Amino acid sequence: MEIDFISRNATKHLKTKDKIQLILKMVKRGVMIVLEEGLSPEEQIELLKETMKEIDPLRFIGIDIISFNGSFMQKSIGKITSLTIIAPGGKVEIIKNHQTNSLYNFCKVIVF
Repeated sequence: MEIDFISRNATKHLKTKDKIQLILKMVKRGVMIVLEEGLSPEEQIELLKETMKEIDPLRFIGIDIISFNGSFMQKSIGKITSLTIIAPGGKVEIIKNHQTNSLYNFCKVIVF
């Protein structure tokens, strides 16, 4: 599976509609996207609405969204305060979410 990292600078000037169209276009091609700056709750809602309009059981079954934000990101990565992974439906799964002795949370994300 192709994985594309999209920086904050690449999306900061996009309107919500344009950002969602970019995401859906890539995910429908089978690309997993990692957004440096996560989607706002409103953007996630719009993405889900648009995804539901595009679902075709034979070609596109939807998306998976995994978001990391807040203190987890600041402790783990530093300046990045949120990160969102968007993938074709059924292609990613969080299998573990741990609290370690070093105060860092981590999880394993499996790509199918």
